[in-house]
Amino acid sequence: MRILVVGSGGVGDAVARIAGRRDFFERMVVADHDTARAERTVAAVQAHPATRHPERFVAAHVDASDEEGIAALAREHGVTH
Repeated sequence: MRILVVGSGGVGDAVARIAGRRDFFERMVVADHDTARAERTVAAVQAHPATRHPERFVAAHVDASDEEGIAALAREHGVTH
């Protein structure tokens, strides 16, 4: 399973941090219009000692109002969910 999380604010950040302790997925792409915010979330998850396989997490840029941009990002990473 490859997951795309659009938005790395409060909810997206929490989803990524909780997912870090789980093994049910192959990749999680955390995307936000503010790329630095997505990168901070991914860095925090990767640095946490309870995170399993930190290399599964990737930060990306996306505008949530751009349907084609979201679709392109999903295709790029082979997103299934």
